[in-house]
Amino acid sequence: MEHIVVGSLFVAIVVIAGWLIVFYSNMVNKKTLVEKSWRLLGCHIQKRNEVIKKIIESSSDSISPELEYLNQLIQENGINLNRESPCDVMGVSLKISNQVAQLKIDNLQIMHEITDLEQQIEKSYDLYNEEVQSFNKFLSKFPNNFAGQILGSEKFPMF
Repeated sequence: MEHIVVGSLFVAIVVIAGWLIVFYSNMVNKKTLVEKSWRLLGCHIQKRNEVIKKIIESSSDSISPELEYLNQLIQENGINLNRESPCDVMGVSLKISNQVAQLKIDNLQIMHEITDLEQQIEKSYDLYNEEVQSFNKFLSKFPNNFAGQILGSEKFPMF
């Protein structure tokens, strides 16, 4: 009888340990995908900001009020993905995107480049949100939510 109890406890411990290993591995994989999509989004945002700076530098003699406002947004809110929270970065990025949509630029090549970058940013937003949704769903399922709380894992914000 004693052997059955010890054997059952051993099997239970092995099963729980195996589940924890699989859970942690899945959580790390999903978190890595979220971070990768965040870095991709940041890369596109940086490219867009560099193109806008290039426009401002090339048309320094006749800067429109829209370009002045964009320059001010970019200078004051220099986006640093490592230091700032995702909500802050997205707020500034959306302000810049809204301002870019109202921008009137004579140079078609530059306008085409900005439009392409805005489309890439939009696709990156979608990818980021998909990865975040997958991660958050994974953490909200039972018993993953308990294990996630124990490990200190938090849900990511969506936009």
